[in-house]
Amino acid sequence: MANNSYYIEIDVLEALISIIDQFEEFNNKTIIYLENSKDYKESIFNISKLANGNKVYHDKYDKKFYNSNKNIIDKISKYVNVFEFFCYTYGTNKTTNDNILFYYNYIINNIDNIQNILELLNSFKRLGIKVVTYVNDSFKNEIYEFDYTTRYGTYYLENMYAIPTILTNRLIYKTKGSNYKIYTNNKNEIIVNNLLFDKRKLPSIIDKVALVKEIIELEDSIKEENELIKSAVILNVTIEDLQNQYEETEKLIQSLENINNKNEILITLKEINEQLKKIDIIKKMYNSSIKDKIDENILEVEKNIYLKIRNHIDYNSK
Repeated sequence: MANNSYYIEIDVLEALISIIDQFEEFNNKTIIYLENSKDYKESIFNISKLANGNKVYHDKYDKKFYNSNKNIIDKISKYVNVFEFFCYTYGTNKTTNDNILFYYNYIINNIDNIQNILELLNSFKRLGIKVVTYVNDSFKNEIYEFDYTTRYGTYYLENMYAIPTILTNRLIYKTKGSNYKIYTNNKNEIIVNNLLFDKRKLPSIIDKVALVKEIIELEDSIKEENELIKSAVILNVTIEDLQNQYEETEKLIQSLENINNKNEILITLKEINEQLKKIDIIKKMYNSSIKDKIDENILEVEKNIYLKIRNHIDYNSK
């Protein structure tokens, strides 16, 4: 299940929960019914009409199935259109799809928490959420970005924290772990890694402006670190530039023939190199002094970003 995601509309999930004790038997009967049906879509359309109290003519097969399963079908119809439930559950293959089976097994495995799950689903609906997607992910390993220039959508999570960066037009952040994530440009869907968390962990409102405002406020906690990393990156890159330039200069001088005072120039370059070594020690001491605030790995990443921007390369490129 590591890389799988399971999508379901909340109304369909609520309908499934309402028949959870009867679903396995009902599912087996329905598959046989659909396999023997002359017209799959026409049959489930007739079942839907019957559930809505409408008459169906000239099809005793559908009426018989409906009447023998009326109690279950009527329960489904309280939450979702029966035609929609059948289409979602069985698709066009007349077999139970993986999504519905996943949620069936999930509910069965957490049957003692079914009331809490229903309360959480109701909270989703109150926030305007219509779709749940389940993933097996803590969301901790992903790096999220908000672009101040384009202001494109981004993800809202629990336990967010900003990551220091030299970039001035982007906020980089991660989560220490979250039960869910919500894309700020799509209030209809929530991506979760469980359905057992406390509903109070949800935002009070799903509004792009409100969610983005809370994300932007993360930057307040790293203003000092951003200044530190800017200084550290420029210091490190500038000194490394000097060291690289020295090495290139020495090679060039060594390769030249028939120039006056070549040895004298090389001796002077060695003296410069000794001074560069001292500067490098100062650089390392500075890096060591800020390592409690700026991780070495972050510094290295930010140096690469700075160099790519300086050299007009997309900083996201590998």
